[in-house]
Amino acid sequence: AVRLAGPAAPHYAGLLVPALVRAARPPTESEAQDEGAETLRAASFSCLGEVALSLGWAVARFARDVADLCLSTLRLERDGSDPARRGAAFVLRCLLEGSGRELVHSAPDV
Repeated sequence: AVRLAGPAAPHYAGLLVPALVRAARPPTESEAQDEGAETLRAASFSCLGEVALSLGWAVARFARDVADLCLSTLRLERDGSDPARRGAAFVLRCLLEGSGRELVHSAPDV
């Protein structure tokens, strides 16, 4: 859907990225009991990666939130959350690929 929006897509980054970051966060205890929670989380990471590739620089303003989510997932979640960890690695790659050097120069501490 983001690809189909074409040049208008960056205008929706402010809605898409925070919603996907929220959905990709670890589920609460009550949410974790839902058998679809991990699938939703992995799908959210995948969508976040696609958005980062498609929107490129428009996602850079959310770089800290996205990087914090991905790095904490990779560092802290080592038991049974392989799809989320793969998704986090994918998002980081897409973020760097989509925003490139501009991201590194604009947010060197990320």
